[in-house]
Amino acid sequence: MVDDDAPTMLEAVQAISLLALIVAHYFLIRGCFSIKEEMPIQGNRITMKIDTVSNYLDELNQLISDFSDSMPSSGNNHPPSSPMEVLLTSFMSSMTKQNHAPKEAEWEILQDNPNKTAQAQDQPHEHSG
Repeated sequence: MVDDDAPTMLEAVQAISLLALIVAHYFLIRGCFSIKEEMPIQGNRITMKIDTVSNYLDELNQLISDFSDSMPSSGNNHPPSSPMEVLLTSFMSSMTKQNHAPKEAEWEILQDNPNKTAQAQDQPHEHSG
């Protein structure tokens, strides 16, 4: 005995599936058009955010470069064992730097002028109060 309802049921499932595919394609194409409209706007936002992050990374790179330039080059070239050691070494090296005048510069020693010291003692001192 052959069931005549089976092919019609199968055809109904195929028709519903085909209709679902057509509706899904409509929404997919509509979504693609909205993506096409949004692409320039979102692209500009992404570009601005990338530029901002790039500026921050450039500043961070400059800070690291300045920090590494201030590090002293010691005779023992062992790598620091911790970040705290790096900071302390840098701080101590900046504290011990001596910025004196060159040894070739000579200063003239002025003699006391007795007339100026006598005039300065005779004039009354003004105190701001």
